[in-house]
Amino acid sequence: MYKAAPIQASWLSQGSLGIPEVDYFIGSPHVTPKNEENHYVEKILRLPEISQVFTPPDFEVTTDSLPALKNNFVTFGCINKLAKIHDEVILLWSKILLTVSNSKLLIKNRNLKNNEVNENICSKFEKHNIKRNRLILIGETKTRRENLEVFNQIDIALDPFPFQGNTSTCEAVWMGVPVLTLKGDRFLFHFGESINSNLNMHDWIAKNYEEYVSKAVKFSSDLNELSKIRKNLRQIALQSPVFDAPRFTEHFSKMLWDMWHNFSRKAEFKKH
Repeated sequence: MYKAAPIQASWLSQGSLGIPEVDYFIGSPHVTPKNEENHYVEKILRLPEISQVFTPPDFEVTTDSLPALKNNFVTFGCINKLAKIHDEVILLWSKILLTVSNSKLLIKNRNLKNNEVNENICSKFEKHNIKRNRLILIGETKTRRENLEVFNQIDIALDPFPFQGNTSTCEAVWMGVPVLTLKGDRFLFHFGESINSNLNMHDWIAKNYEEYVSKAVKFSSDLNELSKIRKNLRQIALQSPVFDAPRFTEHFSKMLWDMWHNFSRKAEFKKH
């Protein structure tokens, strides 16, 4: 066994590294549940609330009123990597659009400035009877401020799967846009669940595909409730573990010291 350090831990990797020389994998109750410990060769250590936090932007971006109130239609949206929006995701999102009359779907990604990419996305939705006028496709924005302002066009964000949003989900929340997510069965499929749980928005976690669609339909039909969420979500987020860096730092620091004390005790025991 060769180790660069006496204690080695993995944090924010995409799952188990599969290397026995790495002692620990740092997770949380949501992203590394006990029933999935067999997915890892490392010993699981869990931060008590969330495995990472979001630092709000250091510039002011205002949250507009609910777009549906002036548009007279609901806009679902996703600002994520296009690789996450595969055929199964498109099928489920199409079911939502077909059920919620006059609704539209906004997708933003820098690659959508390419006409061929744009046409490919449209054709995939057309296979499920979603016409192009139901899609709002936005390409690259020049600044982070402009990127965040796109959320002012979205009523409800739809989380892709199984590789869910993380930073993009937190940015949506910062802009007052609730994110509908699926409960998953592996590390990369737990990000949305972790964020919404720590925001106390458990109702926005769907157990399966059918509930994902039914919740999208239900939530989109109550514009008053969506308006309340939009008005209050940023403040709720700021008071939650998702945005509380000092609180997270305390938990992370304690975990590191616990690792060290555990190692020291074992080393001392071996001496005797």
